[in-house]
Amino acid sequence: MAEIEYVEENYLTAREFLYAILPTEKYFQGDILTPTWLFRGQGQDWKLVPSLFRKDKNGEVKIKSMTRHNIDSYKDLLVVEKNFLLDFFSIADKRGFPIPDDSQELRSNLNDARMDHYVVNKYPVEWITLGKVLSLTALAQHYGVPTRLLDWTLSSLCAAYFAAEGGIKRENNGKNSDNESPIVVWGFYYPWFGLRTSMVKNSYSLRGITAPGASNPNLKAQQGVFTLVHPDYTNERDGDFLPFDVILEKIASSSRSRDVSSCKLLKFTLPVTKAGDLLRLLAQLDVSPSSIYPGYHSIVADIQNRKSWGVP
Repeated sequence: MAEIEYVEENYLTAREFLYAILPTEKYFQGDILTPTWLFRGQGQDWKLVPSLFRKDKNGEVKIKSMTRHNIDSYKDLLVVEKNFLLDFFSIADKRGFPIPDDSQELRSNLNDARMDHYVVNKYPVEWITLGKVLSLTALAQHYGVPTRLLDWTLSSLCAAYFAAEGGIKRENNGKNSDNESPIVVWGFYYPWFGLRTSMVKNSYSLRGITAPGASNPNLKAQQGVFTLVHPDYTNERDGDFLPFDVILEKIASSSRSRDVSSCKLLKFTLPVTKAGDLLRLLAQLDVSPSSIYPGYHSIVADIQNRKSWGVP
């Protein structure tokens, strides 16, 4: 049985918080070049659950805004998941946007998936994970389509930016009831990222997923990566998707414990009222809208930030 090291650190100032997540500090020093650290920034202390399975108000509203289907069962959710990916592909393809792993094999897999019974009864998850659909799923997740992937970044500073940005949006929306919930950066030490942990083809409990960044400036700038958990460990079939930290413990106590051996999960929190301070410190390190979201449009956001901080 593997043991998952879990640490939670709560900070009151943005400077202390930022120092704690720097790769040169105590939690990460010496682990920069070889083992893989993944980071995730959240504007609120949500559970670590993929967007497709979130049951909070924001998650449900997002899914309902993208489908006319009622979701009354797990099978309904599988159909909605399938439709999201097919719609994303068809519109991107129609507009001539690059699609990772595009091929006749990918298009054949997607055509097969148009049949509900193929997805629900024959290959409920495998149609995504066994073929070339996985890169498409990662791309769709990166652009906000609810999927079963959980998105991370290889940069702790990018994660801090997302956390601070989300915290500012909360404050601007006037959600006073959320003021007690801090912003969060998660750190996940995953030395098995990208490695096959079983000699049985396509056998996994937890997988690290990447998507090509050459044709995707945002994904490249944000150093985005993803994790995927096998349904045997998520409880998704029972309608209660487990948080990522609970899933790690479940895998650790199973026959696949080796898949998470030596893994660590760190949680850093900061009061949401300090999100603006954190954004300013990050900007001093050149982590700002124009570096996170490459393009002329984000330059305006940089200028607006400078004005709000009194920078000439």
